[in-house]
Amino acid sequence: NTVRYAGVDSRDGKCMWYDKNGNLTKVYNADDAVNLGKAWRPSWTGGFGINVGWKGLALRADFAWAADKYIYNWAYQQLASNLSFTQMNQSVKMLDTWTPDNPDGKMPAITESIQSDTRYLENSSYVRMKNLTVSYNLPKNWLKSLDMSDVTFRFTGRNLLTFVNDEFTGIDPEYINNGVRLQYPNTRQYEFGVEVSF
Repeated sequence: NTVRYAGVDSRDGKCMWYDKNGNLTKVYNADDAVNLGKAWRPSWTGGFGINVGWKGLALRADFAWAADKYIYNWAYQQLASNLSFTQMNQSVKMLDTWTPDNPDGKMPAITESIQSDTRYLENSSYVRMKNLTVSYNLPKNWLKSLDMSDVTFRFTGRNLLTFVNDEFTGIDPEYINNGVRLQYPNTRQYEFGVEVSF
């Protein structure tokens, strides 16, 4: 359950929320939290792959995906936090803070306290290339004079590409928990090798 954020009042820079009945209010109340049907465990997950070859060249790619997955971005809450976390560097979005000279600012006035609301609940649905392997086998007739049966050059990459909803501002959408702070993401890895058979 989450309190629904309604934006910034352009007249005074104060945060606005919806109460349980859908009415606008400037008073944050945790009792106004409602069930939005947005869970950190995805409703749908799956995977697919490509495996093709031509002459001595082969390519294999494996993808994983998750849909209808949401995560509370505690890290972004701290990086766009007004007065709450002043010891940390802030997001560039804070440059668009409401002031009397910037009444259309997307971020509330600097005096506004940050609350746990839907502003930081983000769609973390994604498609990720988990593994990519490209290999090339040298032609057999090249190897006869070297008494080799096979020589294969291989490149393997992991987590090379991730496609995610524009709404997501976190580091890694694959993270499985109800909230993410500054945990290490899945690493991007590169591996090169040569396999020789006699």
